[in-house]
Amino acid sequence: MTVRELFRKTVRTLRERDIPSPTREARLLLGKLLATSPARLYLFWDRRVTEEDERMLQALVEERLLGVPLQYVLGEWEFFSLPFRLRRGVFIPRVDTEAWVEEAV
Repeated sequence: MTVRELFRKTVRTLRERDIPSPTREARLLLGKLLATSPARLYLFWDRRVTEEDERMLQALVEERLLGVPLQYVLGEWEFFSLPFRLRRGVFIPRVDTEAWVEEAV
């Protein structure tokens, strides 16, 4: 299976389970798997993925389908254009919080 095929399969799975923004989330999940940005994902379209890659992505998708916030599944999220590592129990940075910080600064 290629990255493109795995991407399409992931989008389909997320869409069938009514996950908001399935295309965006699939890009983010695959980007994590391939250690690249979602914007560069197309560079890997024709690359073949290993069975291990498929299993790892499936584990991430299953977490998401169980309702785990995407930020926790990814293990990081940007705040003020800086990546912050996240784990359960840590508040997820939000866009509205950035506005508060900008106002305070």
